[in-house]
Amino acid sequence: MLLGAPFPLSMLGLGIRFTPLDWVGRFSAGIFLVHPFVVLGTRVVVSRMGVTDLTAQFV
Repeated sequence: MLLGAPFPLSMLGLGIRFTPLDWVGRFSAGIFLVHPFVVLGTRVVVSRMGVTDLTAQFV
């Protein structure tokens, strides 16, 4: 918990970059806004396929 903020800030201060994380960061807002619709659509399709077990729908 104590390293939660200082560690990432120290990486920024040192200029350390993690390219895959940079790539995901460019799309994170879009992913955040669209993912509920994808999850809902998937649950509807799975329900129509006859899967009624909620555990299976969440996996």
